Amino acid sequence: MKSATITKAEGDREAADNLSLAARTMAASPGAMQLRTLQTIDGLGPTASNTVVLAVPINIMDAINQINEWMKDQQRDPAK
Repeated sequence: MKSATITKAEGDREAADNLSLAARTMAASPGAMQLRTLQTIDGLGPTASNTVVLAVPINIMDAINQINEWMKDQQRDPAK
């Protein structure tokens, strides 16, 4: 039992190290996260029972809202 616990702990540590390395790699490469997301979606396959939910960061939604407000202002008063 003790040996199994040690083996599991070592596996957990190795998994954490690999996740940390992956996070650093993705942070260093601007498109890496998008590519990984696409790989994950592609790996789901064409099964109709799969539901994919893509989260959009709030800062992107805020930027879109600001652009929409700016466009509305431009339509009201093009001199701005």
